[in-house]
Amino acid sequence: MADPQSNAAVSAHPLSRAIPDGAPRPGVIHIRHRHTERFTVVGNHLAQHEKLSAAAIGLAVYIQSLPDGVSVTAKALALRFREGEKTVRRALNELECAGYLARPRLPVGGGKFATRTPSPSRHPHPSAPPPLPSPAAPPPICLLGFGASIPG
Repeated sequence: MADPQSNAAVSAHPLSRAIPDGAPRPGVIHIRHRHTERFTVVGNHLAQHEKLSAAAIGLAVYIQSLPDGVSVTAKALALRFREGEKTVRRALNELECAGYLARPRLPVGGGKFATRTPSPSRHPHPSAPPPLPSPAAPPPICLLGFGASIPG
């Protein structure tokens, strides 16, 4: 009984053994891995955006990881994620109001329109004027404290 014993369970998670000596006790500890293929670089301006919801940030990261030409409509994204179409639409609207996404409707002829979705990988410059709305679509209504105001 001279041996010190603890009744605390030992963590079986492999990452718990990777914590370096001298690391801070509370909070996150980053274990770095250099990716050499199939990765996307995301700026902290997006990942740590103070006014965007977690759903909007997650969708923005996902959209930036996709190759050009992939459909990113609310319906297509709702099929990919478990969030419903309403949540996806709300997140896309947040991204549009914050300048991370544009969804102009462009005429393709014969009375038909296509929606192109440019998604900048850099933060939109704060002094840049907002993009002009397409004549076929009204400007987005932003209720998030940034971007355009409610017309009226």
